[in-house]
Amino acid sequence: MRLSPTLPRAWPAQRPALILAAGLLGWSAVTQPSGSRLLETRRFTVRYPSSARLQAEAIASEADPLAERLERELGVDLGARAEIVLCDSDREFDAAAGAAQPAWVVGVARPGLNRIALRLGSVKGLRRVTRHEVAHLLVGKALGEAEASAPRWLHEGAAKYYAADWTRNDRAALAEAVAGGRLPTIDELEEFPTHPAQGAGAYAASYVLVEYLVSLDASRGLSPFLTEIRRTGDTSRAFVRTYRLSQNEVEAGWHEAMATKTRTEPIAWAVETTIFLLLVIVFIFAYARVRRRSREIRRRMEEEELVAGLVEETLRREASGLGPKPRPSTDDERGAGG
Repeated sequence: MRLSPTLPRAWPAQRPALILAAGLLGWSAVTQPSGSRLLETRRFTVRYPSSARLQAEAIASEADPLAERLERELGVDLGARAEIVLCDSDREFDAAAGAAQPAWVVGVARPGLNRIALRLGSVKGLRRVTRHEVAHLLVGKALGEAEASAPRWLHEGAAKYYAADWTRNDRAALAEAVAGGRLPTIDELEEFPTHPAQGAGAYAASYVLVEYLVSLDASRGLSPFLTEIRRTGDTSRAFVRTYRLSQNEVEAGWHEAMATKTRTEPIAWAVETTIFLLLVIVFIFAYARVRRRSREIRRRMEEEELVAGLVEETLRREASGLGPKPRPSTDDERGAGG
């Protein structure tokens, strides 16, 4: 059983795109006698309350692509469609999860049951937790009978890594640990905190450890290591058999990877920030130029309207006999002068 942190709530307006995706991907919805409904995809059956169609479509759009990718990368097969149960009550969530869950738990993956239980929440939050729990499900299947005994850093690090779940909070927690010289050992990471709020650093460190292990064998990824964990049930032996490295050597490389990540990511963010500021400056300059041209055009139009008004007023006065007297001819001017 794997737990996921509480997620933020938001409601993006994405229904048209999701409805189109349902048609293109071959999803089908079935109404159940209890009032819940089923949304069937290639890899999953999503069971959801009738009022949560939008969330169900978001879940389906995240679950299928990630599951298919991990089936290839980890060499596992979901077999029959896995079940995702979207629950709108604590009682239903606990039943789907197989045990009572703390209020902060929003997702549970049960590889042995081929099931994921999710609490009803926002579309944005459910997208993130779905990716996390689908990764848990596939990693758990790759571990087989060793799923229950495998270290939690492996479960949580792999779920975050495959869900592409690396946040500013993770970066900040890692930077704090590196700056304070408080990098954990792999053995210490075995004592994984239960609540995400108490273990932000452990989640971040686990992510980087899995990322580092993948980098040691980029062509095959994490699959060989999971296979050795399944065969031996021993992390140290799995390191040696997979990478020809002792746990101490893996640990040294992992610590260097954490330090490198804290050094390089601020540079990347600085570049992104600089680009953003340049775009803002360009926008402000373009906006000011457009405003200036608009003012010039408006001034010219006002001048033209003023001239047109004067011409119209002159013509009107001449037509009514009130206009200026005609100028004398040249002879008249001479006679008047003589």
